[in-house]
Amino acid sequence: MENDQQGMLDEEDTVILSQNEHSEQLGAISERLATLLAFIHTYFDERIDHEDLTSFNFCLQRLFSGIDMLYIALLPELKRYTAQQQRNYYTLPNQGQVQSEQAANRYYIWVCLQKVKHQLERIEAHCQLANNLAVALLEALTLHEPAANEQPVALLPTISREQWKNELAVVTDRVGDWQHKHGEQGAFSMQFAGQLTSIPTLAHMDTAFDLLLDNASAIFGTILADFRAVTPGDDEVLATLLLDIMQKNDLLLWHIDVLLEPLSPLLKQFTVNTRVTRP
Repeated sequence: MENDQQGMLDEEDTVILSQNEHSEQLGAISERLATLLAFIHTYFDERIDHEDLTSFNFCLQRLFSGIDMLYIALLPELKRYTAQQQRNYYTLPNQGQVQSEQAANRYYIWVCLQKVKHQLERIEAHCQLANNLAVALLEALTLHEPAANEQPVALLPTISREQWKNELAVVTDRVGDWQHKHGEQGAFSMQFAGQLTSIPTLAHMDTAFDLLLDNASAIFGTILADFRAVTPGDDEVLATLLLDIMQKNDLLLWHIDVLLEPLSPLLKQFTVNTRVTRP
């Protein structure tokens, strides 16, 4: 039993290290995203509270990071343990070893499900805050009446078109990585086929994960690219893009609700075993 417990602790350390490595990798990409979002400060300079501008950009960066963590790290990690659980039935030599290994796997499936749930809740919070801040930006556009002698502020004064293109390519390549990684995972509900009868809403999670990714990809792969076309003083175009982001965020919130509903009872099914097997 002591050896089993130590093995579980060692495995947990490995998972944490993997996520730290992912965070380091994501940091460089987030810097590129911050550069692309810098135009918002330029466009709204002196038209809205600086703290609101900073918070809006922060929310979009955290939304990007949250989606990245979910599809690049957490869901693949969960798939690793559910796949291992299925393999143990056919590869382990005796029933005692099967039970021991299954207990450890069930514990780590519970851990992974907890992380997925918490990540979805964080994404949900950033979507809600981003939409609230976007309303303030839209109000600033609506209320702004340029003076007769006011000159439009040049956008992205320190970023050339070529630099914008290069920075955007890094971000959109990462969005492509999300799609590729998600395509490798297969159906989420099939990882928990044994729970479909007791939790029928699990069947809705496959479509919800697909659509969550599609809408997040639209924000950072399509709408973000369209900001480059905004010209100085073009409030109407910028307002349309902000509304597009708000619409996608609303859809993200909808799909997160669909995902959270079956996650809670699913976690409960693994909690009983966790209490027995966790050191």
